[in-house]
Amino acid sequence: MISRFRQSAWLGLIALFVFVPLSVPQAADKSVQADPWPALRDALLGEGPILQDRLVFVVAPKIGEDAAAVPVKLNFSPELGQVEEILVIAENNPFPLIARIEPNIRFISFSLRIRMEKTGPIRAAVRTEDGIWHVAQRVVKVTGGGCSVAGAAGSQRGRRHGQVNATAFVRMEGSKLRFQLVHPMSTGLAKDKAGNQIPPDYIREIDVRAGEHRLFRMDISPISTNPTFTVKMDVDPAILTDLVVSAVDTNGERYASEWVMMSMEPGLELLLQERNQANLSSVN
Repeated sequence: MISRFRQSAWLGLIALFVFVPLSVPQAADKSVQADPWPALRDALLGEGPILQDRLVFVVAPKIGEDAAAVPVKLNFSPELGQVEEILVIAENNPFPLIARIEPNIRFISFSLRIRMEKTGPIRAAVRTEDGIWHVAQRVVKVTGGGCSVAGAAGSQRGRRHGQVNATAFVRMEGSKLRFQLVHPMSTGLAKDKAGNQIPPDYIREIDVRAGEHRLFRMDISPISTNPTFTVKMDVDPAILTDLVVSAVDTNGERYASEWVMMSMEPGLELLLQERNQANLSSVN
């Protein structure tokens, strides 16, 4: 069950981040836009120490061919130690905070596809247990409109809406989990062919568990349609028993899927037999 406090706080943060850039002093030359990063950095990272180092690395194409589905991969050095929080930020987006992740295991890498409204840096900020933020970035050029152009900004719900697909691999040097949620992830910024505004409709929270262990949870903004995540993690294979992925969207609907691990032989793909999938409405 998602608390009203967490839901309100997350929606409030999105609103704050959308309007933070407006508080940045404007340049005298109107043709030169103010850099939104200083205000976002203060709002998101606070006053903690920030290091630009090689312990975090952002992998993304130099040119994003599809602004509505730009592939992004974050690599994490084991030298980071215990990670408390991971932020993915696209500062030129109307929703700059792409994802906020709370891992309970060590991430080796994390991949997803995001929308980009226009060219700019994609940043990863990782807070370790000593309170230090480790920040890395990659500038990606796009033609624009990934968040607001009709067709790119999400569509109507389809027949497979709410379905969750997952694949897992167990390896001694790092296990991998890949899962997809079928959802339009509409931003609320686009219009349909008839000129009507498409209302916002996107997954806002995801929780991933293996048996009794929570692997991680995350809050997300409207990223690519049918979002897919790939996590490579340093985790004891023995805890990877039953897998449960649950999500809540902006309409208060909850989606939950559970699988039973059918094979635990290291180095092989785990066979996931779906045991239960539910679509529960009106979750607050």
